[in-house]
Amino acid sequence: MGTKNSALFMFGDLPMTDSQRMTLSPLAKWTKYRRLPMKAIVQLFTLLLVCSQIYVLVHGFTSYTRANKFTFEKYLEIEEGDEIMTYEEALQQLEHVVDSYYHLDHISISKYTYIVENHKISPVKLTVKRYIMGDSYVIPKDYKTNTSVYYQDMDDKLGPFNEDEPNLKKLFYSIITMKQEFIVINNAISEIGSIPFKWHVMVEYSHVGGVIDISVSSKKELITDDEFSRSGWLTLICLLFSMLSFMLSIKAIISGMFVYRRSAKRFNSIPKDRLEKRFVSIGIEPITEWKDIPFRVKFEFFSVWNFLSCMGDMCVILSNGIGLYEAYGIPTSDFGRILLGVGTLLLFLNVTKYLEYYKKFYTLILTLKLSGVRVLRFIVSVMPLFIGYTLAGAVSFSPYSENFLNFDETGVTLFSLLNGDDIHATFSDLNNYPYPLFGRLYLYTFISLFITVVLNIFIFIIETAYDLAKALGRRLEHDVSPNMEYFHHDIDYDMWEFFTKNLTLRKLFKILDAENPQLDQVEPEPIEQQSESSVDAQEMIARIFQEHRQQYLEEMEVLMKQKHEEFMLNLSGELNDALMNNVLTER
Repeated sequence: MGTKNSALFMFGDLPMTDSQRMTLSPLAKWTKYRRLPMKAIVQLFTLLLVCSQIYVLVHGFTSYTRANKFTFEKYLEIEEGDEIMTYEEALQQLEHVVDSYYHLDHISISKYTYIVENHKISPVKLTVKRYIMGDSYVIPKDYKTNTSVYYQDMDDKLGPFNEDEPNLKKLFYSIITMKQEFIVINNAISEIGSIPFKWHVMVEYSHVGGVIDISVSSKKELITDDEFSRSGWLTLICLLFSMLSFMLSIKAIISGMFVYRRSAKRFNSIPKDRLEKRFVSIGIEPITEWKDIPFRVKFEFFSVWNFLSCMGDMCVILSNGIGLYEAYGIPTSDFGRILLGVGTLLLFLNVTKYLEYYKKFYTLILTLKLSGVRVLRFIVSVMPLFIGYTLAGAVSFSPYSENFLNFDETGVTLFSLLNGDDIHATFSDLNNYPYPLFGRLYLYTFISLFITVVLNIFIFIIETAYDLAKALGRRLEHDVSPNMEYFHHDIDYDMWEFFTKNLTLRKLFKILDAENPQLDQVEPEPIEQQSESSVDAQEMIARIFQEHRQQYLEEMEVLMKQKHEEFMLNLSGELNDALMNNVLTER
């Protein structure tokens, strides 16, 4: 049933059928109906504006932020990366932070200013969390903790640590954590001018087992100012375009909802015997009730791309809103930059939808579609094994290796091994493990299983989908319905059967439009704008597939046996080489 679209943003007013509205590319709608692809144009301008924002942020503030963080780490630690082992070293470190803070403007090349309160530089804030102990060094089982705040300046650099040696040792023994904090002001010189930032600097101390670990962190805060920079206008324009793109995506979803309702009404009005004949004619199992249409086909009316576009636009809107709320009109906060990054990623991902309409770019998209579900299923099936190795490694090696310090570090280490990174270094890192045979066995089994089996299965899934995508691409390019022998023998016939015999949105519209031939007002879309083959080609391929199915299944079984034998021989050779190399290394 053909209906006219709204004339908003359109140059043409020619009617389109529902099938044409849902399946034609923006270029085809423009060339045939003179309907301006407003949504695509707005999204293109939004991407250009977002890229300009990212350029300003990266080139204007990234180097500045990294340089200041390095400055604070360099000046505030006595020896970078060393742990504190004695209370004398701890006292030196506490004094060093206070001295560095009060002399930062003199020793640093950059210009730092202080927060002044009552004509006095704001002191260093020291927060100490410790156990409440009695007269002895024994911490009771039902211990309690106490958090105290002190202030350090040049007259009192040590705060609560101005004690004699016995009390000082007891005080350090009871400490859980300490934190020194101060604030300085520094200006960032960028393409939009000199912008003042307030830097919150923290030196944190963590006491575990007689060792105090030191970490220096800092974060910047834009000082409020009424000035609105040139970049602020860029943020405002980007906000307006992203809002317009968001509204057009919502409009597309609502339009898809109306098409969905009309299609359901048309489908239910067709006699069941005609529906059965139509489905059989294209090689698909008959469906006579709309409620039995697969959910994936119904969801195509709304398009996942529209939802991705909405989410990307919303992230950009929130990021630019934060930027306009901040001084200078730029999203300098970490949260604002995260939103901008996620929004940009989703918007660029949404661009790939336009590649579906062109055969030269369709191979990648089709490969992802054919392999996506299988890859996700395989990941789910592999995850229990990976989690098991992660937990086993953390509980076994965490006291002896930094690479297995906790669950997170263990997962990172195993993922690196999975991709062939630092394999020998990881073996060497476990040399001090008291049970070296178990450490070797753990790494050998993980590497052998995941590199030689799991990764190869991943590759096989992708390669199978790619072979099928290439075959379909060749058929689209030649616009013929070839015999199955035209394709590679390694094609996964389950995927092929799913693609050729399952219902799609185009096939559904073909069935609906067959009841109303007068709705076909234009010629079929050229092959450059098609992402699927014609229904006639599908019918012939389905018939040929059924005729030769058994023959190819037998051939596939023979090929799989040969590949399995080759794979086991290669696996055995690789394991023998790895064992031999390890023996030679130990000698």
